[in-house]
Amino acid sequence: MTSPKVTRKSYFCAASRLAIAACLGLVVVPGPADRSTLRAESVPDWLATAGRVDLAHFGDGSAAVVVGQWNDFTVDETGKFVSTERRALRVLNRRSAERYLKAVGFENNETKVTSIQTWTIAPSGRVTQSAKKDLVTQSAFSEFALFSDDRVKMIDIPGVEDGSLVGFEVVRQGSIPINGETFRSSMGYPIRYR
Repeated sequence: MTSPKVTRKSYFCAASRLAIAACLGLVVVPGPADRSTLRAESVPDWLATAGRVDLAHFGDGSAAVVVGQWNDFTVDETGKFVSTERRALRVLNRRSAERYLKAVGFENNETKVTSIQTWTIAPSGRVTQSAKKDLVTQSAFSEFALFSDDRVKMIDIPGVEDGSLVGFEVVRQGSIPINGETFRSSMGYPIRYR
């Protein structure tokens, strides 16, 4: 007999001002210049779809605009889960958006980040993807003994310039109490739903 699984998917593809370092989980630190440049066929479908969102003048004056956000969460009857977070944003001003351009995943002894990937599509169409060597792991709260098992995995998003479409995907696996997923509080920036 196959055990039942519960799946929750949330999706939003709209435009929202980017004024959120903590909720978005993005920051930038300059990385090595050696990056792999890929063809447009290597871009995931969800990112290509987000690239077709027409912003018109929405976001004018902002550093960037979130054009797509997807969260998939599947849990089985034992409490083992797989969580996939994807986000796409249009960078309007590279210098202003600099601190938001890092893909981040948090893990501990019960939850593991199994994959982090980033893609940048320049206005010229050049696609740049982060490489495995770009992944950095460090202690999330080294000064607090209570959270000594918390770690953060990060990748700088490469190849970003004004007008770039940036996407990232973070996959986590682990186990949770059977009562469900922990939801974050409401975001602190405006979101325009269609």
